[in-house]
Amino acid sequence: MGSQSNILKICIAILELLIACNFASVDAWIGHGITQARQQDFPFIVAITKRIENINAERYIVCTGTLVSSQDVLTAAHCTNNEELNGIQLIVGSVDIRSTNRHYPLWWISQYQWAMYQLNYPYQTDVAVIRLINRLEFGTPYALISFYTLEDLVGRNVTTAGWGEIQNGAYPSTLRTTTTRIISREECQMRATMLEQRSLRVENNVLCSVGFPYAFMMTGDSGGPVIYNNELIAISTGTGPLPDQGMHPDKVNLHDNLYYYRRYLYETLNAD
Repeated sequence: MGSQSNILKICIAILELLIACNFASVDAWIGHGITQARQQDFPFIVAITKRIENINAERYIVCTGTLVSSQDVLTAAHCTNNEELNGIQLIVGSVDIRSTNRHYPLWWISQYQWAMYQLNYPYQTDVAVIRLINRLEFGTPYALISFYTLEDLVGRNVTTAGWGEIQNGAYPSTLRTTTTRIISREECQMRATMLEQRSLRVENNVLCSVGFPYAFMMTGDSGGPVIYNNELIAISTGTGPLPDQGMHPDKVNLHDNLYYYRRYLYETLNAD
């Protein structure tokens, strides 16, 4: 009996150490420094969910998005894969995913699809615009887009947010947010190469960010905003490298830098 008690004490001590060192967490994102978002900080946030009439909307989260005009939502292109126009809804302007402010898509187009129409073969991209059926009320706040090169951003802190998975398939009803730091392409490639044990290349349109000690995106965080100086500069698309390393602290968060989508955004957001 005494030995069992000692083993239990040791296990508790180890667990406490892990938590103190931020190796164990139940927040979404996952990692260090995650907090519940305040409404005033994200009035332009959008939850993209399955079109199911259920009070527990968080169970049906597809992705996160950002309102960028009175009728357009910017998100990750992979969020629209395998989805139908009549199969999703967009909950606009609330950090509570159970809000009833629901809207529905008229159409969507990814940057890749747009580039094919232009006969302009792009980088491997993961950005899409969703056009809402109805224009929102005058004065509805939306995010301002700004364009920065990687050189402008290396070493800068950015704010990210999403309704990503907490643990064991559970999702939060309230938006979560954290701060990460943009790293250089060289550091990003070095981290990825070390984990994969083979040389990996990061495309120019991709920004990499890390938390300190770490913070990772989870399922449902894709498409969420990356905010710098109170402006939208990128869209979160995932973590890398995928996926065998799990929550390894050297993994990075990946974001598509909107600097590389200027013409696509201008033409798509101004489309009839």
